[in-house]
Amino acid sequence: MSKAETRKRRNFKKKWAQKKRKTEKDAERALKSGSVVILVNETVPTGAIALLGKGLGFVPTPKLNIEEARLDMRLVTNKILYHSYRALDRPHYMSPEKYKMPAKHRRPVYTKAQPSSEPAINAIVDNMHGELDYKLKHLADFKTKSNLSRDEVDGLKWLEDNIRAGKLAVVQADKGGAILIVYPTLLEKKTLEKLNTTSLYTQLAVDPNQELNQELHDLWCSAKMNGIVSPHDAKTVVGISDNARQDNPSLPTNRPSTLPIYKPGKPYFYPSLKIHKLHVDDLKPGCEPPIRLITALQEGVTKRADVFLCDKFLQPLEVDFCKDILKDSTDTLIWLDELDKTLDPSVKKGLRSFSFDFKSLYDSLSPELVITALDFAINQCRPDWSQVLKCWIIDSVKLSLKASVGMFQDKWYRQKNGVPTGGTLCVQLANIAVYYVLSNKVYNNPDLMRNVISSKRYIDDGSGLFRGTKRMFTEWITQVNTEIGTYGLFIDEYSISPPGEYVSFLDINFCIDKYGHLQTDLYVKPTDARSYLYFGSSHPNHVFSGIVFSGCLRLRRIINCNERLAKQLEVLKTCFLECNYPKRMVNNIVEKVKGLNRTLVKKQPPPDPTPSTEIRVISTFEGDSPLVEVTEAHTSTLSLTRSFSSSSTASFPGPPKKANVFGYVKRTGSSLRRKFVKAKELAMGNKGNTKPCNRPRCKCCEMICDHEELKVNNHRVRPASGSCTSYNIIYMFICSLCTKPYVGRTVNQLNIRTNQHRSAFYKVLEQSKSSSQQSLTKFDCKDDDDDIYSLGVHLVNVHGVTEKSDFNDTYRVLILENCSPKSMEVLEHKWIHKLKSLRPQGINRSNPFSIPLL
Repeated sequence: MSKAETRKRRNFKKKWAQKKRKTEKDAERALKSGSVVILVNETVPTGAIALLGKGLGFVPTPKLNIEEARLDMRLVTNKILYHSYRALDRPHYMSPEKYKMPAKHRRPVYTKAQPSSEPAINAIVDNMHGELDYKLKHLADFKTKSNLSRDEVDGLKWLEDNIRAGKLAVVQADKGGAILIVYPTLLEKKTLEKLNTTSLYTQLAVDPNQELNQELHDLWCSAKMNGIVSPHDAKTVVGISDNARQDNPSLPTNRPSTLPIYKPGKPYFYPSLKIHKLHVDDLKPGCEPPIRLITALQEGVTKRADVFLCDKFLQPLEVDFCKDILKDSTDTLIWLDELDKTLDPSVKKGLRSFSFDFKSLYDSLSPELVITALDFAINQCRPDWSQVLKCWIIDSVKLSLKASVGMFQDKWYRQKNGVPTGGTLCVQLANIAVYYVLSNKVYNNPDLMRNVISSKRYIDDGSGLFRGTKRMFTEWITQVNTEIGTYGLFIDEYSISPPGEYVSFLDINFCIDKYGHLQTDLYVKPTDARSYLYFGSSHPNHVFSGIVFSGCLRLRRIINCNERLAKQLEVLKTCFLECNYPKRMVNNIVEKVKGLNRTLVKKQPPPDPTPSTEIRVISTFEGDSPLVEVTEAHTSTLSLTRSFSSSSTASFPGPPKKANVFGYVKRTGSSLRRKFVKAKELAMGNKGNTKPCNRPRCKCCEMICDHEELKVNNHRVRPASGSCTSYNIIYMFICSLCTKPYVGRTVNQLNIRTNQHRSAFYKVLEQSKSSSQQSLTKFDCKDDDDDIYSLGVHLVNVHGVTEKSDFNDTYRVLILENCSPKSMEVLEHKWIHKLKSLRPQGINRSNPFSIPLL
């Protein structure tokens, strides 16, 4: 071995040893600071602890995802075509001024848009897809430098393997942000303890989604008929068809949409461990912290309707009705600053700061109280609303509360009392109900409020200034509890400080000093790990500087004393340095913030921006090089077309914002939270393979594939958990005669979808017996979106079967993935391309987004 090779190997070993020592140091710091808490008896590798110590928001360097890149390109080219429509003055492509669902509830359109009337645009779009596919075919060795050490990579794989096997679970603590490694059995036990408490939850005999979805449809049909919502809003929000059907008048009106995005998913329960209720010494394997049970309703039946109801009606009503509401910390500081300016200094000297907290507010609010408070608020603040509209809003809220159900391990539960914390309307309903009680029983009682100078509230947390002794304040709280106790509310935690001493509210410490001046400081909870996004995560550089600047600016806004600000900035600086932020960058930002003046003025939203010709390219950071290269290569060509030339923007008012054709927006890859936290899988009981439901007369049971793993077109496939009754799934049929796959999706139960395929096969079989044609042209040429006849055509045309029983004898079915309805179409596309299930390699005839196989 030469000296150069020896030196190279020695340097490599030295660097590897340095990285190993750093990993050990990071793991030790994570355990010591409490940011990672191990509640299992397993020996957790050092690399796994160090990795978790970086926080669940940390993003390992993503790999190039070929199908994700191709879908991103489809969105880009669709935007180019849409822009061409607008630029050529085709007004029917302009967006109407009607209600638009928030971006996270919209469905990206991956289906190819209509061709442009400008041939150059169509040629550019086709070239962009072709060039990207060529790059992706020849970039098999595309790699980026990993941001993880070797030990951390091993720790990542160790955690993923143990979580997938159901041996461990990673969750985040209820308060403070600590990351916990626990046994899944602990989470299951604590969740079932809550759900089996008959005073809190009731178990439902059947899945309520179908019944609730029908009630929602009927409620919105009546609103549409009465003119409460427009046909456009009814279609956009809940998928009710327009009444006018000139193309086919025989179809019934107000039909529910068949698109998956309008179908209900499976809301579920998951626990949040309250480790702050235990002493630090008690946080060891075997301990069982109390939990807060959360209902994840982001896939609930009324989710989209609740968003519309909140945006259009309840949020403005909450602002006008609730006079004691604070939206955030900035609102709190503005309120305190106004008190400091308006109150007489001699009066302020004797004032005490106080805060209080309602006990289990959401669980304490009865549905009857919520509806009564809402009705009162509407009558008081919205007298111009018609009676029909008032009744519809109240009925919608009642349905939302009724639809607050959840699933845990194949059983459905409904909360008996209270407002579920995971609902869209929970904050507005809670604020309206609490203000209704306080205004009737407390605020309008002069004797009870004579010593309270001012009082404000952020949902269940209250604060204010009190004139009197601590004993007087305690008596006041007792009287308040007596008044509001008849409504089921109770203040269990409260504090009042002596003059000149701080009391905490939200993230603020405040008091009136002995000179009568307001003093504010930062409040940090004892359980707060104060962890920030670890520097080195796969994020754009501006994200890290933005985090430092916003954190420092937050202190500048909260603290009204420069000396205290300097001290808190030094503490914050230490936190950032521990998260590996560059010292020079942190120091520069800290010094910049020190020189800024403190301001509490909220920024007003900018006016409607001038329409821009810029096409936004959204892609994954550090995993999008081929996509970016192709779009940049076509920038100059696009700028020469009529649609993107300066003259084509005459239909838009004002000049374009930018001259660039493309603007690049980077999304991040899969974070540690997405990789490790599997609350939904735990709730759904997703363990094992696809199994028969064993119900009487179920024809699907005999077709269930019993393999734990199988190979499909050189790809290994593990069946997902579920049974014949599972719905919202991606499924696969395997032909036992030729092993070709068929991939499909369904919002219905697997056995129902299987029956539909079997019925289609019978139709194909009947035609084959009554026709002398060599092939079934009627079904071969049928452009059916759900590809319903493909399985039957394959059996008859390829294998020449003649008996009805051949369908069950030939095909085996399994579940590939349990998914949300809104992601179903994209996941089906990815599975079709991954398993190459399109003809001739597979059985599928319909390509969902018309993107060819690579």
